[in-house]
Amino acid sequence: MSTTVRPPDRLSGGAAPVDEDHYRLAVEEARAQAEALRHSVCRANDLVRQLEELVESLRAILLYPKAYDWPPVESEAEPSEGTPQAETVVEVTELDQPAKGPA
Repeated sequence: MSTTVRPPDRLSGGAAPVDEDHYRLAVEEARAQAEALRHSVCRANDLVRQLEELVESLRAILLYPKAYDWPPVESEAEPSEGTPQAETVVEVTELDQPAKGPA
């Protein structure tokens, strides 16, 4: 004499609305967690791509070290406008030194 347990009929009244509210909240929470997980996976993929680019750059430096010598050798080229010249640095240090001679 076993009895079969059936889920409550959704059309009948009773405790179904509470269960549906609980179900809806659980679904919303699961969706929010899935969205957060998706963002985390996207960020992890971006980091992996950046690491792969870094590895490729380091590999190129190791394979061709002469191409990446630092500081670069400038052969009689005009220095760029953004780089300070040695004369400018000397002038600044000369201004900072105390004056020699009678005061």
